[in-house]
Parts: sequence; structure tokens; C-alpha cells
Amino acid sequence: MTEQKPKHFHVFLIAAVYEPFTPDQELLDSLPEITAPANYKDPIKIEEYIASATERRNAELGDLWPLKEIVDLKICHFDCYETDASIRPHILYSGTETRSPLGDLLDRSKVLKENIAKAHENHENVQFLGVGIRDILRMMVRDWGYAGLAPIQYQFIADQRDIIDPLGLLDTGEVKKYLDPVFVLRRVGLTIRGDYGPNRSTVDDCDIAVQFYNRLCRNGSRPVLAMPQ
Repeated sequence: MTEQKPKHFHVFLIAAVYEPFTPDQELLDSLPEITAPANYKDPIKIEEYIASATERRNAELGDLWPLKEIVDLKICHFDCYETDASIRPHILYSGTETRSPLGDLLDRSKVLKENIAKAHENHENVQFLGVGIRDILRMMVRDWGYAGLAPIQYQFIADQRDIIDPLGLLDTGEVKKYLDPVFVLRRVGLTIRGDYGPNRSTVDDCDIAVQFYNRLCRNGSRPVLAMPQ
């Protein structure tokens, strides 16, 4: 009887920090003008309303992936077998970038794409893991796709099976409407420092993603992922 080989799979952990959002003139020209309600007559109240509404709008715009620019990126590859008890990642890239993440990442992005392609050719399972991972993958397609270096086709980014986002995975039904996703992560048992905010630190985002995977996304045949160093 032929001995069955242990299942081989891959987890790609990716974390990003973004440049602070500042709207340029081209963007501002494309947006509808913010005006106060018609019943506002006091010039000071009108000015305060417009300033507050502009601040809220800019905060919302800053969360939209087409307007984000990566300034810090970490890419890790967990090459796993179901027989492993615990697995440490290969660090494919870790460093600070300015403006364009393509520059010094050219060779590393090739390695990332080749590793993913090889896994798919061998019919091995590939999962992407990270805080806001869909946005990161969209930006990789945006910034690297023209050079043939995007790690995944754009239409696959919405696939629920292959992409694990600790924040997005819990935003089901009415959860996000009423509850802060970070509060929910604490409620399900993750250790998160009090001032945590997503996409401010690749170290913190990797820690939360690894905790989430180990606590909620594994089964008996999958090893514990070790935190990247």
C-alpha cells in the first residue's frame, strides 16, 4: 500500500504601513464641494461645519486602497506540512520603502510570485494572511502588475477561502456597524495592546494576524505559525 504523503501548503503573511493621506489638487477637483446645510446662517458655524465634514471625508478617503501608498512592507512565507508541529517563516522582504514599493522590491517580488506559482503548479494550497490583506494585494496588482510581478490575479482577491484578514473576517452581518473589529478580536481571545491601530506597524499587524490564524483558522492537521523575527 502506497504511503500517503503529508499535505503541503503555504501561508504568505503580508503587512503594510501607509503614507499619511493628503489629497492632491487633482483629487480635490474631482470631489463634490462640501457645503453647510441651507439653514446655517452664521459664517463661523458654516466654517466649522465645512472643516469638520472635510476632516471626516479625508479620513474616509484615506482608507480607500486606490489612494494609499505603501511606505513599509513585510512579506513572510510559511512553507508548511501538516505533520509540522510549529513552523517559522522565511522572510522574503522586510524594510522601509518610500513612495514606490517597486524599487528595491523588484527581486523579492519575483521570488514571491515564483513561490506562489510553484505552489499552484504542484496543486498545493496557498493562503494569504494579514491585516487589510485584500487592500495590500490590490496595491501589489496596481504597482507591480504592469511589470508582470503581481502575486495574484485581481479577480481572486475576493476569494474567501484563500485570503484571511483578522479584521475583515469578523465583519459579518451587523458586526462592523456596531462593534470595533479590534474589540471583537480582544473578545475572541487575542492579546492586543490598548493603543493598537491597523496598518501603523508591520510588527504589530503580523503579531495579530499570527495570533488570529493560530487561534481561529487552524485545525488539527495544521502547525502553529511562529511570529516572524
